[in-house]
Amino acid sequence: MIKHLFKKSGIYLSGLIGGKILQVVAFILFARVLGPSHFGQYLFFVTVSQLVTAISDFGLVQWYQKEFHHENAKDLISRMVQSRLFTLIISLVLVIPILWISHSLSENILVLLILVLIPEAFLSVFDGYYFARHESLKVSTKIMIRMSILIIGGFLLSWNITQITAIQLYSFSAYAAVILYIPWRQLQQFKLGSLERIKQ
Repeated sequence: MIKHLFKKSGIYLSGLIGGKILQVVAFILFARVLGPSHFGQYLFFVTVSQLVTAISDFGLVQWYQKEFHHENAKDLISRMVQSRLFTLIISLVLVIPILWISHSLSENILVLLILVLIPEAFLSVFDGYYFARHESLKVSTKIMIRMSILIIGGFLLSWNITQITAIQLYSFSAYAAVILYIPWRQLQQFKLGSLERIKQ
């Protein structure tokens, strides 16, 4: 039991360290190309998207892991996705007007923020699905996929990138990762439920 636990934890930790190393490399490269001012705005965009995502998850990852052994798997995923769509809409309604009024982000970047929050929502909440199935490697490689796309994208563009280009690459990495990350078979019978069920 302990040996199995250490093996799973080791795999997850290795993937996590690999992802963080790639993240540091990507951030250093982007910082050198963009310069302090534009990189600061890029970093602000990334921070806002991650912060809104973390708050909007609303404990759904932990809830899924808790309920995993007590409910039908496909029904549980359906409920989780419905709830996450609900919290996504609420977060957009609350956050976007604040950023718009405060002029923290330009209109173009604000649109990109709305677009990136959609895949971010599902990239985060499906962590519970994989953790419950002891597929921690899948979770840890998520960030590796995204950072690899950023670095490869930079090289393909010969690092001739602007603040907007960097944010577009970040957004693209989220959509590419979500295509590979979400267990689409489990969502074949997905149907939107009532608001009362989501609230429950």
